[in-house]
Amino acid sequence: MRIKSLDDAITTEEVLLTLALSPLVKEIKTLESDNNSQISKDKAALAATVNALAGPHQERLSSISQQIQSGFQSIFPGLGVLLHVEMIPPELKIENLLKQGSGLLVEEAAGQSRIGQQGTGARRALFWAMLQVHNEISRQTEKRDALLKSLNEQLKKECKKDAESEAVKLLNHQIDAIKNGGVIPEDAEDPALPGYVLLMDEPENALHPMAARAAQSHLYALGKHPDWQVLLTTHSPYFINPLEDHTTIARMQRSPDGKSLSPKLYIADEANFSAEEKDNLQALQLTDIGFAEIFFGSYPIVVEGDTEHAAFISAIVKTQHEMAGKISIIRARGKAVLVPLIKMLRHFKSNFGIVHDIDWPYRKDGSGNGMWTINETIRNEIIRCRQNGHVVYHRWSIPDFERFLGGTELGKDKPYSAFHRISSNDKLKVKVQNLISSLFNGDDYDPIGHDPNGEFISQILAELNVWAIKNNQQHSIRIIGV
Repeated sequence: MRIKSLDDAITTEEVLLTLALSPLVKEIKTLESDNNSQISKDKAALAATVNALAGPHQERLSSISQQIQSGFQSIFPGLGVLLHVEMIPPELKIENLLKQGSGLLVEEAAGQSRIGQQGTGARRALFWAMLQVHNEISRQTEKRDALLKSLNEQLKKECKKDAESEAVKLLNHQIDAIKNGGVIPEDAEDPALPGYVLLMDEPENALHPMAARAAQSHLYALGKHPDWQVLLTTHSPYFINPLEDHTTIARMQRSPDGKSLSPKLYIADEANFSAEEKDNLQALQLTDIGFAEIFFGSYPIVVEGDTEHAAFISAIVKTQHEMAGKISIIRARGKAVLVPLIKMLRHFKSNFGIVHDIDWPYRKDGSGNGMWTINETIRNEIIRCRQNGHVVYHRWSIPDFERFLGGTELGKDKPYSAFHRISSNDKLKVKVQNLISSLFNGDDYDPIGHDPNGEFISQILAELNVWAIKNNQQHSIRIIGV
């Protein structure tokens, strides 16, 4: 079943009503054929009432028939004409009459309203819900009809053997139960395959952000139902959830000559995140919808957080730099989250750039700094990406991005401070632009002078020591420890 981008709810409402009302219509038609039913009596009473009302009009009707007869007898003198007026019990078009007065009503604080009075987003949401219910009812009806057919065939065979047997009584009991809405038993031979495939084009159309989030949850929950398999085509990160089990994300990508399309696949069940990594990514997804942009067409540059993102906005977006339309900044919002993000990009077979702080080997109290040891983990994951044939540009800030921008730590409101510092300093603006460009299509995958075959930690420690000497920090406890 395919739901196109602009399909609407009104026509589906009529189809759903037909299906929902069919048992009632069938029952009413059965009663119509029974002369002793109340409906038949009411129809006869209606006809009698109308015929009684026609009595006082007989004189006028007779006059009309005489006028017709006089003209007719001039040609056929032996024949007479009579205008007979009588109402017979009406044949009711029950289904049409029920549909005219029936329909889905949306209840809100101001009262009830019909579907046609709702906005486009609400109508699409109703449309999806109605289609699901429609197909569930259809499937149950098909199963019920198939079961009744099978039971009736068995009943005929058993009646030929012995019409009074226990088997006949049991079959009659089963048939009556099914006809009266009894539970349909599960078929053990029915293969455990999705009963329906729902293909939905651009579910984000006309939905505001909160509704889009709710729709995403609804559709992913539907995909967990054993009878449903859901396929979406979307341009919205709101409908991408790479952390749901059994989720596959495919991005169709044109070849360089534009003549063919090939998919890039991300399969959630094969991503192999640890429990902690998955928790961190889920937290990131809930706090930053931009996280899912890594699955769309723009080139991802992964950064630690809001300060780097603010620098990008100030130096690239605000100045309308050519990079603005080519890249997406993906904020990890924490150095530890960089590792699972790299894993996700590797699984998606995506090229990307990454910049992060190397931080300090020790904390301010002289104890070991976990953020320093993560540097090696990040580097190892990047090497794995490159070994798999992916292009990864790797840059790092010594010791952090604030120092890269020049000056001391930015303190509170770092993103806003970084934004204003870059906006007011042309040299700094160019420095950030060059960094972003080098992460997109630089000449070197690593910073100039770095030996990709050497030990990573010792090299960045040497770089940090050079920086410390230049900035009179060589005796800092954060470098030498306790």
